Amino acid sequence: MAAFERPADDRNDASLAAYEMSCRDSEEGATCPLLAGKVQLLPLRYGLVEELEPGVSTPYSLAARPLGIRLLRNGYLYVLDGETQQLDEYEFRDFGDTISGGKLEYETDRTLYVCFSEVQWTATKRAQVVESEEDRDAFMQAVDLSGANPVSGGGSI
Repeated sequence: MAAFERPADDRNDASLAAYEMSCRDSEEGATCPLLAGKVQLLPLRYGLVEELEPGVSTPYSLAARPLGIRLLRNGYLYVLDGETQQLDEYEFRDFGDTISGGKLEYETDRTLYVCFSEVQWTATKRAQVVESEEDRDAFMQAVDLSGANPVSGGGSI
């Protein structure tokens, strides 16, 4: 097999496993993407986790119901850059398997305003949140990217 030839697609083949492994040394340092001044957002939603078996006791008790992470429903995610006033639209179909609108990548020195809608906004609605700060605060959630942290996420992320 040549140095750049991909081995046959056999999941039990050790050559394939070695080919697909990273060529970087595990001790080699890596650069955090936040140091480049950008952050890529992953849109998720939270939902209450219901009891799997009613009446079955758990080994611990919680003061509140636990939250679980779920993919977005089908719909539209609107992101307004507070500095440039650019409103981006991302469409999610097939429960997150199909996303149109590109990567959700923004500068870390920005405040974004984010809103999810199951229906596409009209041009009037878009203009409303771009032009009116009061409506923007009412309909959208502010996300300050300046506190983005790769470990804890940050305050509003």
